[in-house]
Amino acid sequence: MNNSDWNQGYPTDITYTYGYYPEMNPLRSKLPLLNAGITPPKKFANACELGFGQGISSNIHASTSTTRWFANDFNPSHTLFANNLSSAVSNDAHFYNDSFADFLHRKDLPEFDFIGIHGVFSWISPENQKHIVNFINAKLKIGGVLYISYNCNPGWSAFAPLVQLMKGYMEFHTNHGDPSIKRTEQAFEFLLNLANANAGVFRATPGLAERIKKMKEQDIRYLVHEFASVNWKPLYFHEVHESLSQAKMGYACSANILEHIEALHITPDQAKILNNSTHTPFRELLKDHLINQQFRRDYWVRGENKLQPFEHTDIVRGLRVFLSVEPKDITLQISGSLGSVTLNESVYKPILEYLGDNKVHTVKEIETTLMAQGVNLPQIFQSVLILSGMGVLHLAQDEEDLTECMTKAERYNKYTLEKTLTSTNNTHNYLACPYSGGGMPMGRFEQLFLLAYKQGRQTSQGMAAFAWDILKSQGQKLIKSGNVVESEEENLVEMNNLASNFNNKIMVSLKSYGIVR
Repeated sequence: MNNSDWNQGYPTDITYTYGYYPEMNPLRSKLPLLNAGITPPKKFANACELGFGQGISSNIHASTSTTRWFANDFNPSHTLFANNLSSAVSNDAHFYNDSFADFLHRKDLPEFDFIGIHGVFSWISPENQKHIVNFINAKLKIGGVLYISYNCNPGWSAFAPLVQLMKGYMEFHTNHGDPSIKRTEQAFEFLLNLANANAGVFRATPGLAERIKKMKEQDIRYLVHEFASVNWKPLYFHEVHESLSQAKMGYACSANILEHIEALHITPDQAKILNNSTHTPFRELLKDHLINQQFRRDYWVRGENKLQPFEHTDIVRGLRVFLSVEPKDITLQISGSLGSVTLNESVYKPILEYLGDNKVHTVKEIETTLMAQGVNLPQIFQSVLILSGMGVLHLAQDEEDLTECMTKAERYNKYTLEKTLTSTNNTHNYLACPYSGGGMPMGRFEQLFLLAYKQGRQTSQGMAAFAWDILKSQGQKLIKSGNVVESEEENLVEMNNLASNFNNKIMVSLKSYGIVR
């Protein structure tokens, strides 16, 4: 490959966002796999992320588990940031700056129990897709798990022609010397002008103009990486299935847990049509059309070990789970593409009450305690699945791993909190959670409150004063309802309100995750 073409049509003048993706947590994959009747790996010794962006996910997972993480991204700026973060928190993660083709041929990589690829597959060339498939074939263990997400059709089919129009506009009507941000913003303005002119493509597809407006409100760095690549192409499920079959991969299930509850997304009449097909590629393609799927998040396995009923029961009873919020803050409703559904209070209320101490409990403990109230194991497992999909319940790591994970997570969080004293560019918006092996989103104010707490200022007033002193020293003020809060007194009042919410609600999550002891 010519060094001048190292980006292969992908924008590199702007780095990617600093996001965290929970599906990349190997521990999280156990619930969806169990629901699909597939044996999950007992341990994830080695894991790999391909196309890691800024490396936040891999760094957090390396700091909250005993899994050794390896990751690759072709952008040297991404690799520098990820390596610097890993070195600062001493989590022994390994970040590389190879092409996918070169990464495949490295001799210093182990076999992996888990490989994750978030969003990348539909942004790269067919050649690089083949390199990824070859890497999976060479490096994923038998019994290993693949997480892959990608833009898909038919959800993008209405918008895809406009992407080609955007690319044409950027090619012929923007200055190639301008930053990708500017050129992408100009292309979106062009599309909005077309919408305002009532172009036929917008008349033919109601809601398309509104979709563009909402997309334009997203982080511009994401939009550049999403649409400025010459290889952007949404995929159909059967195309991905055909590619991954070359690596002997089998589709397991959706990584979007609430998609496992098909009644949220598919009507009874549609279910009759869907259930007539047992051919996996067609069934998933059909389901995507029933839902109008735009972005797939899936788990695949290399060698499908179907569970016998007694094996499934045994593993489910051994699951360790905890709530990360108080039960009173959980609404017994879940939403899907068909609207909202109210959960059965007679099942969920006793489960939430039992887990209301926000400590780790096994499913067997829940079953034993609630048996007298008529709550059975299948109901408990479905509740665990749904509450996990709602983001309020999490699998907990094995007890024997927690000491090591707590130590590593503390290093990560200490570094993150110290960074928030001086950094205002939103590069560290997640904390490491040793109990769940994942990450928790947390903005700058909340991080300042937590830093004050760790320094002994544990009242809301003390936290607020600490945070306001930092902001004031940097010439910053709060914004409320879109307006700058001017006076110091008003800033302190508002900061006190935020600190009170932190103490009353967010602190519960911090303690349940093991971030605060």
